[in-house]
Amino acid sequence: MVVAMFIPTVVHVYLFTLLFMVYGAMNEKSAYAWLGIVLLVLSPFVIILLPLDAEKYLISNHVKSTFMYNNFNRVKNSIAGILQLQETNGKFNLVSVAGIKLQVFLAFAYTYHYLNWFSKTSIIGWGKNIQAKKWVVIIVLWALSVGLYYYDYRTGLLALFFLSLLHVFLEFPLNIISVKGIFAKLFMKKGNL
Repeated sequence: MVVAMFIPTVVHVYLFTLLFMVYGAMNEKSAYAWLGIVLLVLSPFVIILLPLDAEKYLISNHVKSTFMYNNFNRVKNSIAGILQLQETNGKFNLVSVAGIKLQVFLAFAYTYHYLNWFSKTSIIGWGKNIQAKKWVVIIVLWALSVGLYYYDYRTGLLALFFLSLLHVFLEFPLNIISVKGIFAKLFMKKGNL
Protein backbone atom coordinates (compact mmCIF):
# COMPACT_ATOMS: atom_id res chain seq x y z
CA MET A 1 0.00 0.00 0.00
CA VAL A 2 2.74 2.47 0.96
CA VAL A 3 4.74 1.75 -2.22
CA ALA A 4 1.61 2.19 -4.34
CA MET A 5 1.03 5.52 -2.62
CA PHE A 6 4.60 6.80 -2.96
CA ILE A 7 5.24 5.93 -6.63
CA PRO A 8 2.71 8.41 -8.07
CA THR A 9 3.63 11.05 -5.50
CA VAL A 10 7.01 11.52 -3.80
CA VAL A 11 8.94 8.97 -5.87
CA HIS A 12 7.58 10.47 -9.08
CA VAL A 13 8.12 14.14 -8.31
CA TYR A 14 11.45 13.84 -6.49
CA LEU A 15 13.32 10.64 -7.33
CA PHE A 16 12.30 10.31 -10.98
CA THR A 17 12.93 14.03 -11.55
CA LEU A 18 16.39 13.56 -10.03
CA LEU A 19 17.10 10.54 -12.27
CA PHE A 20 15.86 12.42 -15.34
CA MET A 21 18.17 15.32 -14.48
CA VAL A 22 21.16 13.01 -13.87
CA TYR A 23 20.63 11.33 -17.24
CA GLY A 24 20.37 14.72 -18.94
CA ALA A 25 23.50 15.99 -17.20
CA MET A 26 25.42 12.88 -18.24
CA ASN A 27 24.44 13.52 -21.85
CA GLU A 28 24.94 17.29 -21.87
CA LYS A 29 28.04 17.41 -19.65
CA SER A 30 26.90 20.79 -18.33
CA ALA A 31 28.19 22.20 -15.04
CA TYR A 32 24.86 24.00 -14.56
CA ALA A 33 22.97 20.72 -14.92
CA TRP A 34 25.12 19.13 -12.21
CA LEU A 35 24.67 22.21 -10.02
CA GLY A 36 20.89 21.81 -10.34
CA ILE A 37 21.21 18.18 -9.28
CA VAL A 38 23.35 19.08 -6.26
CA LEU A 39 20.81 21.73 -5.24
CA LEU A 40 17.95 19.26 -5.63
CA VAL A 41 19.75 16.70 -3.44
CA LEU A 42 20.70 19.30 -0.80
CA SER A 43 17.25 20.91 -0.60
CA PRO A 44 15.69 18.39 1.83
CA PHE A 45 18.66 18.86 4.16
CA VAL A 46 18.33 22.64 3.97
CA ILE A 47 14.62 22.33 4.78
CA ILE A 48 15.42 20.10 7.77
CA LEU A 49 18.16 22.40 9.09
CA LEU A 50 16.44 25.77 8.69
CA PRO A 51 15.03 27.09 11.96
CA LEU A 52 11.26 27.37 12.08
CA ASP A 53 8.82 28.63 14.69
CA ALA A 54 5.65 26.58 14.23
CA GLU A 55 3.66 28.87 16.54
CA LYS A 56 3.85 31.63 13.93
CA TYR A 57 1.90 29.50 11.46
CA LEU A 58 -1.81 30.03 12.00
CA ILE A 59 -4.25 28.26 9.72
CA SER A 60 -8.01 28.48 9.51
CA ASN A 61 -10.26 25.55 10.34
CA HIS A 62 -11.22 25.35 6.66
CA VAL A 63 -7.59 24.98 5.56
CA LYS A 64 -6.93 22.45 8.32
CA SER A 65 -9.96 20.32 7.41
CA THR A 66 -9.04 20.50 3.72
CA PHE A 67 -5.56 19.19 4.47
CA MET A 68 -6.69 16.61 7.01
CA TYR A 69 -9.53 15.06 5.04
CA ASN A 70 -8.11 14.51 1.58
CA ASN A 71 -6.31 11.51 0.17
CA PHE A 72 -2.99 13.34 -0.05
CA ASN A 73 -3.01 13.49 3.75
CA ARG A 74 -2.36 9.73 3.66
CA VAL A 75 0.93 10.41 1.88
CA LYS A 76 1.97 12.90 4.56
CA ASN A 77 0.91 10.52 7.33
CA SER A 78 2.80 7.63 5.73
CA ILE A 79 5.97 9.68 5.38
CA ALA A 80 5.56 10.87 8.97
CA GLY A 81 5.17 7.25 10.10
CA ILE A 82 8.27 6.09 8.24
CA LEU A 83 10.31 9.01 9.58
CA GLN A 84 8.72 8.63 13.04
CA LEU A 85 7.42 12.21 13.08
CA GLN A 86 4.11 11.50 14.81
CA GLU A 87 3.20 12.97 18.14
CA THR A 88 3.02 10.76 21.23
CA ASN A 89 -0.67 10.09 20.48
CA GLY A 90 0.34 8.52 17.13
CA LYS A 91 -1.14 11.34 15.04
CA PHE A 92 0.67 13.69 12.72
CA ASN A 93 0.42 17.37 13.67
CA LEU A 94 -0.05 19.51 10.59
CA VAL A 95 1.31 22.66 12.23
CA SER A 96 4.21 21.17 14.15
CA VAL A 97 7.77 21.96 13.07
CA ALA A 98 8.03 18.50 11.46
CA GLY A 99 4.59 18.90 9.85
CA ILE A 100 5.41 22.25 8.31
CA LYS A 101 8.84 21.11 7.10
CA LEU A 102 7.34 17.98 5.54
CA GLN A 103 4.81 20.11 3.69
CA VAL A 104 7.55 22.53 2.60
CA PHE A 105 9.50 19.58 1.18
CA LEU A 106 6.45 18.24 -0.67
CA ALA A 107 5.62 21.70 -2.05
CA PHE A 108 9.25 22.12 -3.12
CA ALA A 109 9.40 18.67 -4.75
CA TYR A 110 6.20 19.21 -6.73
CA THR A 111 7.14 22.75 -7.76
CA TYR A 112 10.65 21.69 -8.79
CA HIS A 113 9.19 18.78 -10.78
CA TYR A 114 6.86 21.09 -12.70
CA LEU A 115 9.47 23.80 -13.25
CA ASN A 116 11.97 21.18 -14.44
CA TRP A 117 9.48 19.98 -17.03
CA PHE A 118 8.61 23.47 -18.20
CA SER A 119 12.29 24.33 -18.51
CA LYS A 120 12.67 21.36 -20.87
CA THR A 121 9.93 22.35 -23.31
CA SER A 122 12.46 23.17 -26.02
CA ILE A 123 14.03 19.71 -25.64
CA ILE A 124 10.66 17.97 -25.60
CA GLY A 125 9.52 20.03 -28.59
CA TRP A 126 6.16 21.22 -27.28
CA GLY A 127 6.45 24.59 -28.99
CA LYS A 128 7.13 22.98 -32.37
CA ASN A 129 4.61 20.15 -32.16
CA ILE A 130 1.52 21.73 -30.61
CA GLN A 131 -0.78 23.75 -32.84
CA ALA A 132 -2.45 26.99 -31.71
CA LYS A 133 -5.87 25.32 -31.26
CA LYS A 134 -4.36 22.75 -28.91
CA TRP A 135 -2.69 25.53 -26.90
CA VAL A 136 -6.09 27.18 -26.46
CA VAL A 137 -7.57 23.88 -25.23
CA ILE A 138 -4.65 23.39 -22.82
CA ILE A 139 -4.98 26.91 -21.41
CA VAL A 140 -8.76 26.61 -21.03
CA LEU A 141 -8.41 23.24 -19.26
CA TRP A 142 -5.72 24.69 -17.00
CA ALA A 143 -7.92 27.71 -16.13
CA LEU A 144 -10.90 25.42 -15.42
CA SER A 145 -8.70 23.25 -13.20
CA VAL A 146 -7.44 26.22 -11.22
CA GLY A 147 -11.01 27.50 -10.95
CA LEU A 148 -12.20 24.14 -9.66
CA TYR A 149 -9.47 24.10 -7.03
CA TYR A 150 -10.37 27.66 -6.06
CA TYR A 151 -14.06 26.81 -5.82
CA ASP A 152 -13.46 23.71 -3.68
CA TYR A 153 -10.03 22.20 -3.11
CA ARG A 154 -11.33 18.69 -2.39
CA THR A 155 -13.47 18.62 -5.52
CA GLY A 156 -10.54 19.87 -7.61
CA LEU A 157 -8.25 17.26 -6.12
CA LEU A 158 -10.68 14.42 -6.85
CA ALA A 159 -11.55 15.65 -10.34
CA LEU A 160 -7.93 15.97 -11.39
CA PHE A 161 -6.64 12.85 -9.65
CA PHE A 162 -7.22 10.74 -12.76
CA LEU A 163 -5.22 13.11 -14.98
CA SER A 164 -2.45 13.25 -12.42
CA LEU A 165 -2.21 9.47 -12.17
CA LEU A 166 -2.39 9.12 -15.95
CA HIS A 167 0.54 11.51 -16.40
CA VAL A 168 2.59 9.46 -13.91
CA PHE A 169 1.97 6.26 -15.88
CA LEU A 170 2.68 7.97 -19.19
CA GLU A 171 6.06 9.09 -17.83
CA PHE A 172 7.12 5.56 -16.82
CA PRO A 173 8.77 4.90 -20.22
CA LEU A 174 10.83 8.07 -19.77
CA ASN A 175 11.80 6.96 -16.26
CA ILE A 176 12.91 3.58 -17.61
CA ILE A 177 14.94 5.27 -20.36
CA SER A 178 16.59 7.50 -17.76
CA VAL A 179 17.52 4.60 -15.45
CA LYS A 180 18.78 2.44 -18.33
CA GLY A 181 20.74 5.37 -19.74
CA ILE A 182 22.39 6.14 -16.41
CA PHE A 183 23.43 2.52 -15.90
CA ALA A 184 24.64 2.21 -19.50
CA LYS A 185 26.80 5.33 -19.17
CA LEU A 186 28.20 4.21 -15.81
CA PHE A 187 29.11 0.75 -17.07
CA MET A 188 30.36 2.01 -20.44
CA LYS A 189 32.81 4.28 -18.62
CA LYS A 190 34.11 1.29 -16.70
CA GLY A 191 34.35 -0.78 -19.88
CA ASN A 192 31.88 -3.40 -18.67
CA LEU A 193 29.54 -3.26 -21.67
